[in-house]
Amino acid sequence: SMKTAHINNFCGANPIKISAHNHPSIGNLVNIIQDGGSLSFQHSMTPEQAREMASALLAMADSFEEVTA
Repeated sequence: SMKTAHINNFCGANPIKISAHNHPSIGNLVNIIQDGGSLSFQHSMTPEQAREMASALLAMADSFEEVTA
């Protein structure tokens, strides 16, 4: 079965949809889908690519934090 998460944008609206499912001929895929009016965007990736993206997102988010010794 497909799992889905919704992440709102910075103003709390227009959620981006993140889903995981098994494609019959390709295999396991993680998808990021954004719909807005008549436009849509989809980025599909392997689980390993999704982990790479998650790591990059964490690094970018953490880059705003100053380390004080």
